[in-house]
Amino acid sequence: MIIDGLSIAAISLFASYSVVKTVNSACDASRGSRHRLPPGDPVDTAGKMMLPGAIMMDLLPRKITEFMMNQRGPQISAKLREAGEHEPDAKSQLGWQLMLAAFGFIGGVGSSGFSASALLIVPVGTWFCWKVPVFQINQRIESRRKTVVGAMPDFIDLVAIAIEAGLNLDQAIAAYCARFDNPVADEFARVVEEMRLGRPRMAAFNDLAATLDLDVVVNFVTAIQNSYELGGPLSASLKEQAVSARRCRRTLIQEKTAAAPIKMLFPIAGLILPSLMIVILGPAFIQIAGG
Repeated sequence: MIIDGLSIAAISLFASYSVVKTVNSACDASRGSRHRLPPGDPVDTAGKMMLPGAIMMDLLPRKITEFMMNQRGPQISAKLREAGEHEPDAKSQLGWQLMLAAFGFIGGVGSSGFSASALLIVPVGTWFCWKVPVFQINQRIESRRKTVVGAMPDFIDLVAIAIEAGLNLDQAIAAYCARFDNPVADEFARVVEEMRLGRPRMAAFNDLAATLDLDVVVNFVTAIQNSYELGGPLSASLKEQAVSARRCRRTLIQEKTAAAPIKMLFPIAGLILPSLMIVILGPAFIQIAGG
């Protein structure tokens, strides 16, 4: 009974992840089907859809919704912003977690009934379904951080070359953002747009550094700040930052290479070695059993 319940809980977890993945992909497509506007163009807000998570939150009593948003809203918004959402919808995200948690609870109760196994299956299934959107956001954050670390050296080099060619910092960054489509271009296009709307330059850059929380971005912002405050040549400072960014990227690649044998150990020990043992020792056991 417990095994059957755990199997159903695993199926429920997979279904929950598939639902979240499909809906997020559809929402990203609805927003990403429009090409990212170059800095300076008005932001296109058409095409947004009301997510089922927001509908779920609207069905709850207002007091409960306000309490949950006050408790979890800021943390969820920060996570979504770090994952690349410039307009994070914490309400929809929290509603999705509630929907999936309810799905896990109902699936656990339905699979185990009111037997003793329900004491294990129902809480575990509910907790896993509640955490599925969180796991996915963390994966998006990690993937985005790796992409930013990989793209920053080329970004800094191109900005430095553009400055040497006669462009100012804002124009150099805007030129990069207009020609590339990656998380670095997306983040800095946002910074340029904020500065054109009147936000102080260093406030926008410091907010970006705090959001991404990466050494390569923090060092880039620090170099810009020191150049403007102390009056040093910005292009030379950026070239030094490009060398440092490449060093960080090389370190990341070396860490991933060093971790590869450890990650390969589990599939080898769990899948390959048992198969080899069956192929090698299987005929001997058959002969011994037949004899």
